[in-house]
Amino acid sequence: MSEPQNETEYKLDLLAEFYSQKDSIDAQKRALLEEVKVPAEIIQVMNDGNKRIYEYEKNIQNSIEQTRKEIQAKLDAIKIPDEIRLAYEEIQHQRELITAYQIDMKDKYQEAIFAKRNEIQAEMQAQTEQVYADLDNRKHEIEAEFSGKLDAVDENISKLKAEIEADVLKRGKTATGKYKMAVWNKGRVGTWNSGKLDGLALIMPAIAECRNPGGEPTVTFRDVK
Repeated sequence: MSEPQNETEYKLDLLAEFYSQKDSIDAQKRALLEEVKVPAEIIQVMNDGNKRIYEYEKNIQNSIEQTRKEIQAKLDAIKIPDEIRLAYEEIQHQRELITAYQIDMKDKYQEAIFAKRNEIQAEMQAQTEQVYADLDNRKHEIEAEFSGKLDAVDENISKLKAEIEADVLKRGKTATGKYKMAVWNKGRVGTWNSGKLDGLALIMPAIAECRNPGGEPTVTFRDVK
C-alpha cells in the first residue's frame, strides 16, 4: 500500500486541479468566442453592396469618357479660317465655355458617385449594424462570464500557493504531488566584502562580521515530469 499523502502534498494535488480547471475554463471561453462570427448573409450583404458601388462607378466612368470624346470632337471641329482673324476671340470664348462645361460635368458625375456610394453604404450599415452590435454584446457577455470564473480559480491558486510555500519553508525540503512540486531552494550564501578575508576568518572569527548576510530560502513551483 502506498503511504498516505501529507497535507502539503495534498495541497499540491489540489493546486494542480485548480490549474486544470483554469485551462478548461479558458478552453470553453475560446470555443464560445470562436462561435461569435459574422453570419454568411451579412457578408453577402456587404459583398453585394460593394459590387453595386463598383458597377455604378464603372458606369459613371464610362459616361465621363463618352462625354470627353464628344467634347473633344466639338473642339476639333472648331477651326479658325485664315481669312477670319477677327473671329478668333469668339472662337476662344467658345472653347473656354466648352472646357468649363467639361469640368462642370465631371464634378457633377463625381458628386453623383459620392452620393450613390453614401446611399448604398447607409443601406449596408442599416442592414448590418444590429448584427455587429449583437456580436459585440455576446463577446462582452462571454468575457464577463468567464472573468468571474477565472478570478475565482486564480484566487484559489494564489491562496493555496501561499499555504504550500509556508509549509515547504517550515519543513525545509521539497514537496512533491502527483502533478505539481514545490521546490525548496536554499538561500544564497553571503559574500565577503573582500576576497582575501576567507583565510583570515579561519584564524580570526571576528572577521566573519564583515560578511554580508545570506538570502532567505525560497520556494519554486514546477510541474512533475
